[in-house]
Amino acid sequence: MKRDVKVQWFYPHPPEVIWECLTNQELLNKWTFIKDFKPVVGHEFEAHAKPRKSQGFDGIMYHKVLEVIPLKKLSYTFRGGPQKGVITLDTIVTWTLTPKNGGTELKVEQSGFEGTKNYFTSFIMELGWKKILSKKITKALQTLDA
Repeated sequence: MKRDVKVQWFYPHPPEVIWECLTNQELLNKWTFIKDFKPVVGHEFEAHAKPRKSQGFDGIMYHKVLEVIPLKKLSYTFRGGPQKGVITLDTIVTWTLTPKNGGTELKVEQSGFEGTKNYFTSFIMELGWKKILSKKITKALQTLDA
């Protein structure tokens, strides 16, 4: 079984503002668990969330930046598992920004969910991405408007 997750959302902000929300650590802190992010190909960083041992997740996500096209596209690995050095989820997250109607359409795609367990994990991740795009990033952007 194989599945990819795709979620998109429209924001009434130009791509420059959305790009900052995706690449500026101060803004990332408002909507994600990512630490020490730099939009530089090859840069490795982590994100820490609540462990879910019963689901085989120790709470640490390992990332490596794969592609950076300023104001248009950002791609990085998204890996995790039950303990350090044991990776059972190996996917790629790609953010795409498209100017539209005076704002920006932001699409996130997480690709590479393979196997039965990861197939089901993809549905959990899809719900998470929907919440991030519709609520968390929106809230972070509101702090810029204030």
